[in-house]
Amino acid sequence: DDRDGVSEGVVCLEAPRGCTEQYTNGLLLRAEANDGDDSSCACVAEDDGCKWTGPRAEQNRHGATCICVIVKAQIGPLRKCLEEFMVTAEGEIRELKAANI
Repeated sequence: DDRDGVSEGVVCLEAPRGCTEQYTNGLLLRAEANDGDDSSCACVAEDDGCKWTGPRAEQNRHGATCICVIVKAQIGPLRKCLEEFMVTAEGEIRELKAANI
């Protein structure tokens, strides 16, 4: 279901390491390597401003409600679209300059 604007079936960020989890809520979360692992970890959106740290077993629960994770998941496709637009626009500008228009 795409009613909230977030796509379904996002694969885990640990997929390159063999994780086969998919998150249907569109959040880009890391799978828990060990359910009993209580070591401290940061939010997957730490680089995007989230200051949360806590037990690894709580990371996915936090990520499901973290505004930084939710915004990152929704902005990602928009950023890609903007980058594609900029490449196209820059090409058109070069063509117009070359044609002296």
